[in-house]
Amino acid sequence: MPQQINFCKIGRTCVQGETTVKRGFDPFEPLAVITVTLTLAFVAAGGVLTASGATLQLSGVVPNAKEITIDPAPGYSTLDLSASAVDVLVLTAHERANSAGGYTVTVESANAVSAGQNTASLNNVTAGTDKLDYTLKYDGVAVVLGNSGVAGRAKVTDLTAKTPLSGSAKALQISYEGNQQLASGIYQDTLTFTIVAK
Repeated sequence: MPQQINFCKIGRTCVQGETTVKRGFDPFEPLAVITVTLTLAFVAAGGVLTASGATLQLSGVVPNAKEITIDPAPGYSTLDLSASAVDVLVLTAHERANSAGGYTVTVESANAVSAGQNTASLNNVTAGTDKLDYTLKYDGVAVVLGNSGVAGRAKVTDLTAKTPLSGSAKALQISYEGNQQLASGIYQDTLTFTIVAK
């Protein structure tokens, strides 16, 4: 049978069984006793577990970023093909990638790919079939079309680290032997750059 607890006013005696206690009257004390009793009963009956420590694993994501942009150089579209040219700057490529494993960049000549060959050429698109072969340098290194395993395409960058946040700037230059016997007209080729994260 549960014991009954009586609370007394200040200066009076409270009898509980055979024990006599002198205590003051505190209107909040019964609430405190009840609250503690309920909490203890809940812990005992409900099996609530507590731990001496707790952890939270925070997680975030950095998206994969890779891009290549080009800045054409002045005169890239008005080359004089009747006169020879050596290492003429036609564009500057800006590579940027944040892959920890690095990245690759390839360049391909549309005319070389369509002909299934590894020689870049500027083809007359106005009239006739005349063309003028040319060579490329990327970042000061001769471009070898076909070294990627695909005719007309070359791997020009193969790095195992990410670039600086600002990217990496690399110049593309072309050389050719002028030919005054070419038919008049506009000669063109399209260069395509592709960047792939490792």
